[in-house]
Amino acid sequence: MKKSIIGCFLLVSVIAVYFSYSSSHSLKKSNSNEVVSGESYSSTVEPEKVYSEATFPNYSLKELKDKALFIVKGVPVQVTDEYMVEGDIPFTEYEFKVDKVYKGDKAIQSTAIKVLQDGNELNEFIDHPLMELNKEYLLFLKKSSDGHLIMVGGPNGKFTYNSKSNKYESLNGITFDDPSQLP
Repeated sequence: MKKSIIGCFLLVSVIAVYFSYSSSHSLKKSNSNEVVSGESYSSTVEPEKVYSEATFPNYSLKELKDKALFIVKGVPVQVTDEYMVEGDIPFTEYEFKVDKVYKGDKAIQSTAIKVLQDGNELNEFIDHPLMELNKEYLLFLKKSSDGHLIMVGGPNGKFTYNSKSNKYESLNGITFDDPSQLP
């Protein structure tokens, strides 16, 4: 019994010391040699990425096509913004260079549009990884209630081009090779 009480006391002491140390030495992302919390650090400290689960609707290719305002092929060329809505819903805004329009206003072909995706650098969804810059995608897009272009059904509206198989592939297993032949 005495060993058990001493063990609990030691565990509580270690936890208290850890929290005391971490709160007095909390780190923010800092530049090289910048003074943070009264101490000098020689490297950048990156916050840890959080992976979350979410439920997204599942659509067939026909449903994706019907629900999409635009179906476009292109590449994200830069991240233009990352933010949280209501404190806990992460988003990333991309500048997306449109190479081909399969549905929607053809005037956006050969231009760059803004596309919003769920997740950001620090908070990513397991089933909806962020787009990689300069990688080819086929996107099924619609307008959100606040006017942003977003993917229909989250990850369901995002197809990555696989150059080895010459096919567009979604994370839910749908593949096809010619977007102009969509149902």
